[in-house]
Amino acid sequence: MKSINNTSPVYQHPAALLQHLIQFDTTNPPGNEAECITFSNGLLNIPGKLGKQVSFFDPLLHNTVDATVLHGSDKCNAIPGEISVELDGRLLPGYRPEDMIAELHQIVGKDIAFDVMMHDPGASEPDMGLFDTLAGILRKADPDAIPVPLLWSKPCPT
Repeated sequence: MKSINNTSPVYQHPAALLQHLIQFDTTNPPGNEAECITFSNGLLNIPGKLGKQVSFFDPLLHNTVDATVLHGSDKCNAIPGEISVELDGRLLPGYRPEDMIAELHQIVGKDIAFDVMMHDPGASEPDMGLFDTLAGILRKADPDAIPVPLLWSKPCPT
């Protein structure tokens, strides 16, 4: 794993690690997603070093999808003629629902139909209005801190 200062590996410096991760252009498809994924997978595979500490960055580096609702028969002893699965997909900035559908077709094939039920494109530009204020508060609390903007995957409303 690449070192930050020739003596300690990148995973021992979270701010430097984050700065390294945000250098990847994954917001303008096609960017250098492959290089970013290779780097992050390398971090996750360092035995006993990062594991869960870095795993929260994973959904920020690529589009994600989870099966959240299954529909089938309402009878317990009948095999349904058709099933449907509702997916909750999260897109990186710059991606559209069509991009996710294309990714899903690469995985499951062209025989499966996908319908977009809802899409929230989010803000076209990040709101950095409070960044300088929050960075100042952080530096006051910890003079050695390095404030870094972070894209966060928005939680699902419950």
